[in-house]
Amino acid sequence: MMQNDPRGEAALTSAAQDSRDGQTLGVYGGGSYSYGTSSIAIKNSVAIEFDLNSNQNAGTDGQNFDSKVTSEKMHLAYSFPGDAASYSNPDGDRAVLNHYGTLSLDGTQNGNWYEFHYAYDHSSGNFTYYLKDPGGTTQTAVTTIPSAALEKELQLSANNNQAYWGFTAADGAVSGQTKIAFADLPIVQDISLTNDVQNSAGKSIVVPADDETKEPSISKNDTAQFKAAFHYTANSATTLKGFVTNFETAVVKLPKALSTTANAPTLTITHSDGTTTVISGSDLNATVSQINQKITFLPNSPVTIKNGDQLELSVTLPMVTTLTADTKTYFTSHVTTSASNVETTTPGNAAYFWVTTGNPTTLTWDDTDSTVKNKIINVDQLTDLTTSGSDWIGTFYWQDKDITPANATSEFNVIVKKDGTILNNTGYSLSSTAAQNGFYKGALHIRPEYFADGVNTFTIAIYPKGVSSGTPLDTLTVTFNVGGDLSFEVLTGQSGTDPLSWTDRTVSETKSDALARDADNTIQFKVDDARQADRNWAIHASTTTVDGAAAVPFSLGWRDAATGSLTDLATNPIVFSSTSGGTVTGNLTTSKTWSNDAGVLIDSPDYLSVGDYSNRLQVNWRLYNTSNPE
Repeated sequence: MMQNDPRGEAALTSAAQDSRDGQTLGVYGGGSYSYGTSSIAIKNSVAIEFDLNSNQNAGTDGQNFDSKVTSEKMHLAYSFPGDAASYSNPDGDRAVLNHYGTLSLDGTQNGNWYEFHYAYDHSSGNFTYYLKDPGGTTQTAVTTIPSAALEKELQLSANNNQAYWGFTAADGAVSGQTKIAFADLPIVQDISLTNDVQNSAGKSIVVPADDETKEPSISKNDTAQFKAAFHYTANSATTLKGFVTNFETAVVKLPKALSTTANAPTLTITHSDGTTTVISGSDLNATVSQINQKITFLPNSPVTIKNGDQLELSVTLPMVTTLTADTKTYFTSHVTTSASNVETTTPGNAAYFWVTTGNPTTLTWDDTDSTVKNKIINVDQLTDLTTSGSDWIGTFYWQDKDITPANATSEFNVIVKKDGTILNNTGYSLSSTAAQNGFYKGALHIRPEYFADGVNTFTIAIYPKGVSSGTPLDTLTVTFNVGGDLSFEVLTGQSGTDPLSWTDRTVSETKSDALARDADNTIQFKVDDARQADRNWAIHASTTTVDGAAAVPFSLGWRDAATGSLTDLATNPIVFSSTSGGTVTGNLTTSKTWSNDAGVLIDSPDYLSVGDYSNRLQVNWRLYNTSNPE
């Protein structure tokens, strides 16, 4: 039964409760027209009935509800109890109920359990179901309740596409007993498909749909790796029927057939236990349709997708080299699965990216990755940067595929700024040394007078030869943290970034004075302290309820080791300090990691009710520059 009756969970038929009205099953209107039929049924409802008695009494007591069922038999059908059109009265006295999708239940045995399978397809909006004998191989045909009927009868648009559901039963003059049990508790499914496009360095080049900056982008002379990640969380397993990728053939060049070397299509399945299965080469059948601009992938052997599995499809394709204008295009995909003869299609997002016709000049700090644009250097004191008044010298890399090594010198002008001011020793040409991985080396000189204690950020910009202002071809930044700087370098377990997690616990596991987090949910601190003296600091933690969230029936405490009692974070917030004995690296960085049975733990004096407590309580971390803050 699904319904959106204004009475909510309390909805029940108000048919006269006498021996004639067992046929109403607790949801329909009365069998006699004197009862008012649909007006007393559960409103805005869809009912699937397992009727163990066919009410076809032609007498005067109104028990003729099932006269439209062709024979005296037990039956499975669906109807619309709150819809007046579901009832008729051919003789003006007895109400007759319209049945849809009527199937016989003849052959069912008293005392046996039968499985009721149902599914809702989000893409089509259809609801399907069937009844199965778990002890044999028989099952009813799959019945579909169309999306239009669900929308109309349940008033879904007016109820945020949600409805109450449950079971009812009733006995009249003929009685019987019905038992209901859940083989699997219903859970909210988490099934999603995420698309991504990456360059040859493995960096995403996906941009917003309205992006006009063309940053990042890929050249028409390059190849891109297209990835589609399918996440499946559901009670029951399903079977992969097809993984389909879609492209614009005017931008992405689709070959007549995929090469297992050049295109390297791969389907990687990461199972819930952490193991992986890789399907590639001849085991991953791929069909290219240049007319429909798609590639369909289906492994030669059936693939069963279980709860918690993740599938990632990857294929490498070139761009169309004859492209004459910078073009924004997109990549998308969809996955078709099948469970119990019901197919479901999950669509992915449209991943937009730019393909440019030129080869822009790029700067990078890493000669294997053109996307590394920022660099941070932490030093203890100024003398660690420069000595005897000499320059600090660093190396960056530049690349431009439009030029050749023969004319790579003196083509570009380099300008270095600090806080918007051009440094005097900049405005120089790049030198052509031997290319490494297609990159050339560039030298960066910074005079010692441009450094000071604290944070020093420099911007390196590259311009065409003879140009020193306007929009640069590309930029880099380097930040020097010189002395006096105290900061978090790493903080995991922070609310909103890396949540603390206690998941998949049974009720019996929730009563504890030190409930450990999930097995892989560690907490790590790294604190950089580049001050010259007074290197005392402390990390404090406090807990607050998220604005608008309900209170939780537990508290959070801190334990520095895997044993011992918890310290309540609300009354004693110091959890770690410079004297706590963490690992010190280079006399600057102090780090420490707590496993899942230490750090922040739950103190739950009672067993917790089944539910989702996420986004209700957060831990606030603060770094103080003394071990004894006021």
